[in-house]
Amino acid sequence: MQNLFIIWVCLFGLVVGSFLNVLIYRLPLGTMLKSNRSACTKCGIQLKWYHNIPIISYIFLLGKCAFCKKAISIRYPLVELCNAILYLYFYLTFDFSYNFIIYSILSSMLLAIIFIDYDHQIIPDSITLPGMVLGLATSLLPGGMGIVDSLIGLLVGGGALYFIALLGDWLFKKESMGGGDIKMAGMLGAFLGWQKVLL
Repeated sequence: MQNLFIIWVCLFGLVVGSFLNVLIYRLPLGTMLKSNRSACTKCGIQLKWYHNIPIISYIFLLGKCAFCKKAISIRYPLVELCNAILYLYFYLTFDFSYNFIIYSILSSMLLAIIFIDYDHQIIPDSITLPGMVLGLATSLLPGGMGIVDSLIGLLVGGGALYFIALLGDWLFKKESMGGGDIKMAGMLGAFLGWQKVLL
């Protein structure tokens, strides 16, 4: 039974990772809400459902588009695999518990943020603002830290980075930190509480 749960956790992590790839690509372009199916980023031809099976499609296609034969970025299977490994780690560490849910959600959000920030040097509000609300909401789950600690974490996380940003602006006489970093710290505080977010 334990092995079956491990398989399901890994599969779920791969599927969520595949969705994260959509977020990473579409959010900065403002096309997230468009209902178009996934298409090759090189030739623009819409992909079949079997071209989007996490990891497996990449292997069978030998890392190339089924239509134009141009290389598919290794990032796609990498994001899927990273997300599945994180979910597996949290499951093996916490079993099916509050911590498993919280850390899985948070790690997926941060994984998307990492690659979007790397590509575009932005941290989208469309991840961090709902993330703050979600962090506060999960604090109410059985075993959660409680809404007060979560709210303090949000304020301390965002407030600490806001103070550092003001100090940096004053020292360097220019903007030293983007607002996205401040909101991300607030989101982390809402999920983790003030002690962990300061760490």
